[in-house]
Amino acid sequence: MRVTSVMMGKSYQTGLNKTQAALNDASATMNNYRKFQTIADDPAAASRAFQLRQEYSKLETYKKNAENAQGRLDTADTALQDVLAMLNTVKERIVSAANGVWGTDEREIMGEEIRATEKAIVQNLNLSFTGQYVFGGTQAGDPPLTIGADGMIRFQGWPLEDDGVTFFPSNPSNPPFNTVMQDMMDQRVLVDFGYGIDPSNPASGFDVSLSAARFLGYGTDSDGDPTNLYNLLETIATKLADPTFTQSDFAPYLDKFNTAHQNFLTNVTDMAAKSQTVEYALNRVEDSLLATAEKQNYVEAIDPAEAVLEWKWQEFAYRSALSIGQQILQPSLLDYLS
Repeated sequence: MRVTSVMMGKSYQTGLNKTQAALNDASATMNNYRKFQTIADDPAAASRAFQLRQEYSKLETYKKNAENAQGRLDTADTALQDVLAMLNTVKERIVSAANGVWGTDEREIMGEEIRATEKAIVQNLNLSFTGQYVFGGTQAGDPPLTIGADGMIRFQGWPLEDDGVTFFPSNPSNPPFNTVMQDMMDQRVLVDFGYGIDPSNPASGFDVSLSAARFLGYGTDSDGDPTNLYNLLETIATKLADPTFTQSDFAPYLDKFNTAHQNFLTNVTDMAAKSQTVEYALNRVEDSLLATAEKQNYVEAIDPAEAVLEWKWQEFAYRSALSIGQQILQPSLLDYLS
């Protein structure tokens, strides 16, 4: 069969197009260092890469959850440490008063200091982080603590001791005091660090809720005195300013304060344990992100030096094809005329 110049031209054009396509692929690979440019290039690797990208995206979400929880807990810790420092000072004052160190004027001054501490405690427990109240439990959009006209402290609108008006049976439309308080203690705000969330399973997710009511305590003792820290401090301040103050009458309030103080300290310790758990989860997620990135890099990425070398080879092949084309293609009439 006779090979015509037209046939040679078509064959050469086909080969040149393939060489140019290979050069374009090599150029794209050199620019993005990807082993494949389309799913069709390597369906198995592309499917694996897609799975790894999904896993990486989830891990990034878990990391953000852990970082946000860590930020909330760090903010809470700062506020609680301030309150603990104030409570330690109050304890020193109460011990001195119980031991008869202070006179009437000094006790009145100390009572005002305690009332200032009450306000500072509320301010610290009404602290917000990224627009949400840290100690608000499940209702982080509103300040968790308010002080009613009766002087009683309220959490989420509910007084922390039975005021004889708010709760059943005084108000049949509301549940009993202990029921409301227990519901507030059981509030949970779950976030996912990679363990999944199932509201029906107490072991799932991670509870980042912090309840001001849990730190302050609630209810009254057998003497009818409040056991929540705020109202107890107010009672102590009133007792200190009472002209009929006696050491024997005041002595029990040191024990009452110690009980409330210990409750506060116990919950601070529990929160510190939460913080450690979040820190562990964050470290785990960060390690998983690095491992997943390495897997993704192995599946998708090509060594830069290899990519550049392949591009140089394809460029050499393309230039060679152009050079050969000048030699094998016969000059046309126009070439002669020129």
